[in-house]
Amino acid sequence: MKKKLFYLSYDSLIEDISKSQILPYIKFFSKNYDIDIFSFEKKININKYIKLQNDLKKYNIKSYFEYYFHKKNILFYITIIKTIFSINYRILFNKYNIIHIRSLMPCIFIFPLILFSNSKIIFDIRGFWIDEKVDRQGLSQYSLKYLFFKRIEKIIYKISNSIICLTYNSKEIIIKENNISDNKITVIPTCVNSEYFKNININKNNIKTRIVYLGTTTGAYDFTRIINEFKNLITRKNNVYLSIITKDDNKVLLSKFNQYKIPKKFFKIISLNGKELITELSDNDVAFFYLNENYSVKASFPTKIAEFLSLGIPIVCNNFNDDIIYYIKNYNIGMIYNFNNEDPNKLLEILNNIKNNIHINDNCRLLANEKLSLKFGISKYEEVYNKL
Repeated sequence: MKKKLFYLSYDSLIEDISKSQILPYIKFFSKNYDIDIFSFEKKININKYIKLQNDLKKYNIKSYFEYYFHKKNILFYITIIKTIFSINYRILFNKYNIIHIRSLMPCIFIFPLILFSNSKIIFDIRGFWIDEKVDRQGLSQYSLKYLFFKRIEKIIYKISNSIICLTYNSKEIIIKENNISDNKITVIPTCVNSEYFKNININKNNIKTRIVYLGTTTGAYDFTRIINEFKNLITRKNNVYLSIITKDDNKVLLSKFNQYKIPKKFFKIISLNGKELITELSDNDVAFFYLNENYSVKASFPTKIAEFLSLGIPIVCNNFNDDIIYYIKNYNIGMIYNFNNEDPNKLLEILNNIKNNIHINDNCRLLANEKLSLKFGISKYEEVYNKL
């Protein structure tokens, strides 16, 4: 008889992050577990969700949802209360063997029955969620919201049977701040399907150096530093080109390039998904990004890192946490550069070294296959499940 698994996520199942970080895993584990999954979905996407729901039935996965409300109005609070009752009802009557909670936010829905349940609890933190609100959105550390969620976090850390985090840097912090045993915490970075993220362009342009920036340009990231360095770069090297692949507002980004007086012949801004994204990424020689350095970023490991490396694309980024420093230093997959204009010629030297390094692309793929592939991620989750 299969064990029962309840997977609780605040992320929508039809978002890109869920397609790579949730669905492949629960589909795999459906072979050994009867899985119920609960998520929050936007009304505008409900038809896509229903289609996904039917697909999950093929794996005998039962999916449930509640509507996601961005505005904190009366409907939001009604939904919160309704969800608490709904989830506690499921915990009470389904007698799950394992409850897998993805991130801190949905933890509020499992009280109070989780304190008395015999279910094994996996707290898959994904990052320091409430501290991200402080570092990225200006939430006060003295606000009721912050203090409330820090208290919830402490309780879940204590009652969880297993904790999963993305970085060894965050593991050390959790152990130190919460007096938790090392054996209770497993590090599983964001992984990707290396069979899907496969470089299809092995004959790259030897004349131009093509740089790519992928994802949001706000929040956790400081895109201004990228533009500033690129401006300095094209004054010394005309054969460079920057591709920005993002869903952010093009007009806002274009105004920034105009502000720095960067001609359009040196860059493009596009939005892509699926195979088109892989095709576009594969044309590039190196990836740039800068993550703001703060407390919460110590627990971050952006999915784009695994995507770049799986495609054999080296990265140039700042030293935002200990894990990225370790990977770059020990696997030779790029360079640490803090984008501070310390030496105008240093970035040019870094790019030349990367382009002339005949082993660096293979180094990237090696790390991706060993530590950042879907196969690796599944094996690590299997270890966690089997211990419970």
